[in-house]
Amino acid sequence: AEATEFLEALPPAVVLRKIFILYPDPWPKKKHHKNRFIQTSSLDLLATRAGAGTRLHFRTDDADYFEWTRTHVAEHAAWNLQAETTWPFEQTTFFEERMKEKRDLEAERVP
Repeated sequence: AEATEFLEALPPAVVLRKIFILYPDPWPKKKHHKNRFIQTSSLDLLATRAGAGTRLHFRTDDADYFEWTRTHVAEHAAWNLQAETTWPFEQTTFFEERMKEKRDLEAERVP
């Protein structure tokens, strides 16, 4: 909710050029999926704040949330899911080293 409130509070002149969503709460129980940050409404809101060509980078260690996100982004008209992900920086943290697996996706704002 805080991210949505932040995006809504930004002045209209602010245009996002890069968006990073890192390890959001996966809300694993099906009845809680409505609480996940990645929803059609949040992708709509991000699109209104993003300029053409803006890159959306998403990373999670939850396979189900990754598939959820990939499906939502792929079906959204404002975002073009990229075939390959080029992570703009990589500095492994202590917690990332403990992870068994992480998944990334990248999308570009459609003009």
